[in-house]
Amino acid sequence: MFNLGLEGDDSFGCAVSSQFGIPNYLLECLKVFEQKSCDSPAAKTLYEKKCMGEQVETIEGYDFTTLDHEIESKGYKDKPII
Repeated sequence: MFNLGLEGDDSFGCAVSSQFGIPNYLLECLKVFEQKSCDSPAAKTLYEKKCMGEQVETIEGYDFTTLDHEIESKGYKDKPII
């Protein structure tokens, strides 16, 4: 599961990750999660400070990525996407 621009709240991603045992990738570039975003021990939450953009690049200190790049770099390129 990929969650983009969460502004500090990821209760939906936490619930899905916990119930189905899938990784929950949090991509947010403007806010830093100051605390764990999910208290469930079953959730597999992975936070990355990245912005979504048109290409993979760094602009004024912000790391930009694309959804295609994230899917491929995490090994999901040839897997079904829902």
